[in-house]
Amino acid sequence: MAQEKSGSGKQDERDRRKAAGAMLPGGASADSDERRRRGGGWLLGGGGTNLIGLLLIACLGIVTTIAIGQKEFLPHLFGIDLPVEVKTIRWGNSVVFPLEGKDKSGKEATFDFVTKTKDYTWVRGAANQVAFNGQPIGPADLQAQLFGPEVATGLAPSADLIAVGVASQEGSVAEENARAEQRGKTAADWMDKTVGAGKHIWVLNLGQFKSACSGNTTADTSWERPFVFVGARKQAAGVNLGEALVNAMNNKTNLPSTDCYSTYQLAKLH
Repeated sequence: MAQEKSGSGKQDERDRRKAAGAMLPGGASADSDERRRRGGGWLLGGGGTNLIGLLLIACLGIVTTIAIGQKEFLPHLFGIDLPVEVKTIRWGNSVVFPLEGKDKSGKEATFDFVTKTKDYTWVRGAANQVAFNGQPIGPADLQAQLFGPEVATGLAPSADLIAVGVASQEGSVAEENARAEQRGKTAADWMDKTVGAGKHIWVLNLGQFKSACSGNTTADTSWERPFVFVGARKQAAGVNLGEALVNAMNNKTNLPSTDCYSTYQLAKLH
């Protein structure tokens, strides 16, 4: 009897496994099936749930990384707008809040919300005088104090100028609303004569200041009687400026929202 050659048993085993491979779905060999079981087969196991799980973990890691780096990411992801701080700039003795807003139809406008420094306020109880450090500014100094060259240059790109009237929280709402309206008209007249050439002039009456409101978390009363005006720097065709300005002013940490005042009435003078 011929002696069996060394290694023939292993060869027979391989032959049997190849033959068995023909019975596997798709013609896969037993060797490849074994490798799949030993290697990445678990990734596609359970109807692909293992792969889905890995993808979810990876996505969660990405979202967490972004959320740590950008605190506004998660609120925006879920449609929540957190109050933001406006980075202000200076035009001489004016503090400027560059704002962007949309009207209810989604049309956009950009604004320069300008307020004089806290040294400037409307004279208490008056609708035609502004004071600097408590002293009323005379007519001869009015233009230089309120609408100096920096303001004129800053407002140059704005086709529409909005004079804002506000009043103190003391007194009745009706009286303070009327005073705020008159202050707005006075400021509009001054603007028209100084920096309003060729521009549309508006009056915004915000009325009486309310210290307890969502947009005044620090209870800052300096927003009672400031001298304020707004330039509409850019605007989409047909935008509703009043709606866009409300949207621009609200939800800011360093600017009172419109609900900090008793009214919101915007009227165009010319």
